[in-house]
Amino acid sequence: SSAKNGWNRPVYFAITVPDEYYIGLSPYMHNTGLTYEVTPKLNASGYPSVNTDKMYRNMTERFRWGGLDKVTAPGQIYLDETVRRMVVTHRSAMLDLATALFNEGIAARDSSSADYAADRFKKAREVLDLMLTKLPVEAMPLSLSVGQDTGDLYCRIGVATNDKKASEKGLEILRNEVLRYADNVKYYQSLSPRLYATLTRTDHAIDTYFFMDMIQTYHNDGGDTAKLLEEIQAKGVNIERSQSLYEAATKKQ
Repeated sequence: SSAKNGWNRPVYFAITVPDEYYIGLSPYMHNTGLTYEVTPKLNASGYPSVNTDKMYRNMTERFRWGGLDKVTAPGQIYLDETVRRMVVTHRSAMLDLATALFNEGIAARDSSSADYAADRFKKAREVLDLMLTKLPVEAMPLSLSVGQDTGDLYCRIGVATNDKKASEKGLEILRNEVLRYADNVKYYQSLSPRLYATLTRTDHAIDTYFFMDMIQTYHNDGGDTAKLLEEIQAKGVNIERSQSLYEAATKKQ
C-alpha cells in the first residue's frame, strides 16, 4: 500500500528489531535515526544503509535528550542495564551516521566536489561532538568498538580537513580507551589457567585481540606509541604476552 500511495507513508522498522523480522527488505532499508525506512531505493551492499541528510536532521534537530549531558563525574548517576543498552544503541547509530557522512565527504573530495565534501566532513564532526556531549563518558564509558571507532574517525576527519584539534581529540580518546582496558588486561594476566578459562567471550576478545588492535589504531593515527606502551607497562601489563596473543589471533583471521 505504501508503494501504491507514492511512498507518502513509508513503512518503518526499529533498528533494535532482529534481522529475521525484516522479511527480506534489508536491501531497501535506510537508517533515519532509530528506525529503518523502507524505500524503493536498492542498497548495493544488500544491507540497510544510512539516509545521511534525514538522519542528520533528526538527530541534530528533532531528538529530545534525557539529561545525561548533566552528568559531570563517573558514579554521579546510576544507569540500569536497559538504559545502558539504549546508550550503546544511540552511540552506535550516531557513529554510523558520522562514518557515512565522512565517507560521502571522501567520495565528493575525490570527485572534485570540494564544497560538498567540506559540508560532509563538518557534519560528521558535529555528530561525533554531539554524541560525546549528550551521551558523555562520565555517564557511561564508551563500549569497546565504539570507543576505538570514534577515536579513529576523529583522527581521519582531522587528516581530511587539516584539523589538528580533531586529530588530537581522536588520539586522546584512543589513549584513554587503551589505558582503561589496560587495567582489564592486567587482571586477565594475573589469573590462573583455570580462572582464565572462565572469562566471558568478550573478555577473551579484549585480551587476545581488541586491546592490541586499539594500540595499533593509535599508532596508525599518529599517536606516540612508545610513550603509550611505557604507560601500559607501568600499570603492570606484560605487553609481550599481549603482542603474542594478538599476532596469533590475527593469523587466524
